[in-house]
Amino acid sequence: MKLGQINLSGIDEFWALPMEDRVAAFNTLRNEDPVRFFEEAVTPYLPPGPGYWAITRHADVIEASKNPQLFCSGSGVNIPDVPPEFNEFFGSMINMDDPRHARFRKIVSAGFTP
Repeated sequence: MKLGQINLSGIDEFWALPMEDRVAAFNTLRNEDPVRFFEEAVTPYLPPGPGYWAITRHADVIEASKNPQLFCSGSGVNIPDVPPEFNEFFGSMINMDDPRHARFRKIVSAGFTP
């Protein structure tokens, strides 16, 4: 898949593609533009969000994870953006930043550690 054809925001287009096409798209992103900005899809009943960055290489994800001042999850990780109350009500650990995330991780990690 060519870089210009990739639109991760195309909920009814991109995410309906066969798995092998989506895998090819992510391979293209990793090789040609591993940190790429996408506009958010228009979603009924929700205001448009600012868009998002897709970070597609493992090393870049690790680096982002080490920089909570720039990359945070506490304000939400949903695409499209939802009101903050949704994140609190329907929230999970992925919507948390430290120190709150660390407290929850300490509680549940024993259940996932061999």
